[in-house]
Amino acid sequence: METNASPHPPPWWLAATSCSLPSGGFLHWTAFLFLSTCSLEVLLSAVSAEFLAVLVCLALRRLLVSRPNGTINGNADTPLLDRPADPRPAVRVGARSIVAMAASTILAAFYAVMSSLAATGGGWEAAFLALQCAAHLAAAALVANERRCCAPRTVSNKPCPARW
Repeated sequence: METNASPHPPPWWLAATSCSLPSGGFLHWTAFLFLSTCSLEVLLSAVSAEFLAVLVCLALRRLLVSRPNGTINGNADTPLLDRPADPRPAVRVGARSIVAMAASTILAAFYAVMSSLAATGGGWEAAFLALQCAAHLAAAALVANERRCCAPRTVSNKPCPARW
């Protein structure tokens, strides 16, 4: 029995296995930039790296601002953890934060497995997948931290204070 093969070959950006730049005009460059797997991995890696860099900068800023006089070592008399006299009321989370945290966690697990599988072959694919895994883990931690630190409305019905 004969199979029906497609009469037209796939577009060049799907069939290309190398990351060489196209020699055509503006449309070929645009198609390569947005449709080629090489350029998409580079763009996603750049966005993930920028996201992680911003999180590190904000964490360092928060660390420096939370200490007296902007020093990292702080004072020996001040407690490391600020514990209020009365515990905060239980935080009720909405479906959006649960879905966001679950999606980030599932994607991080997926990228971790794919990164370990790609690590046997080497190359940039494993680094791309590891960076995506780190970005999704950071996003899940960010959602979990926001859920832990600030409820949508407090008991006094005032909005939560800004953290940054």
